[in-house]
Amino acid sequence: MEKNKISVITINWNGIDDTIKCIDSIFSSSYENYEIIVVDNKSKEDEGSILKKKYEDKIILIQSEKNLGFSGGNNLGVKNANGEILFFLNNDAIIQPNTLVTLQKNLNNEDIGIVMPKILFYNTNKIQTAGNFTNLFSKTKSYLRNKESSSFNKIRECEFASGAALMIRKDFYEKIGGFHDFLFIYGDDNSLSYRTWLTGKKVICDGGSVILHDESSSVKKKSRPWFSYHQIRALIATQMIIFKPSTLIKRQIMYSIFQSTAFIKRLLTLQFQFAFAIPRAYIWVLFNLPIILKYRKFTQSMRNTHDDFYLGK
Repeated sequence: MEKNKISVITINWNGIDDTIKCIDSIFSSSYENYEIIVVDNKSKEDEGSILKKKYEDKIILIQSEKNLGFSGGNNLGVKNANGEILFFLNNDAIIQPNTLVTLQKNLNNEDIGIVMPKILFYNTNKIQTAGNFTNLFSKTKSYLRNKESSSFNKIRECEFASGAALMIRKDFYEKIGGFHDFLFIYGDDNSLSYRTWLTGKKVICDGGSVILHDESSSVKKKSRPWFSYHQIRALIATQMIIFKPSTLIKRQIMYSIFQSTAFIKRLLTLQFQFAFAIPRAYIWVLFNLPIILKYRKFTQSMRNTHDDFYLGK
């Protein structure tokens, strides 16, 4: 059996059908030394009990007393993890038999901090992402999105990994502070990846490892204003935690121009809830400034490189 145990952590929130498919795919893994940790994030229909009855001691089930979001839910899973390696996997994703084997080999290289697989759209052969990066206005872009899977089978560095599936050593995860609970959802994969780069380690995508992902399945019923509000506040907070003042000012000037334009456009098209999600996000940042500055102080104490990683590789 393999030396390092992998703790596969997934969150269930009103998505039991997806979660069952995800768990069953893990059982097909050719990597034998693993455990499956399922965090039920206070689902409405007591789905945790259904999973416990179905899988019994084949999984470690943790039933949260409240919805902790992506960040808090995963951190709860980490607290109960026995593996040397953590693999965060969305419950709406399906792994392939060689996924864990291929990914964990990369972590034998001390220069690698995080590795993610090539992610394909569910039931297609099209790439969803082979690593993520941001443009001048801090808008997230996915490398080779909608291209054929065969167009990318190598290993490449990326600005940040996708939270849908990323692998990291547990001791390193804890060293850099893990996911930030206060973000709740979105921005957590950016922040974890950026902190990895700041320590001098790399974030990579291994195209030889593949998962299938039904993108944002668990939160599809949420409104566009809800998405916008959480994404904007997470991005601003993450940049405030990560970047040096000079980089932060430049990025926020461009981002503010982008969001100001979006605000006016939404007002003119009578999308009022969508428009006011923007100032609501900025207000949230102001109210959470003390915790953001606390995380910034901790993060900057680990800095071992410049901010040029964010330009994309």
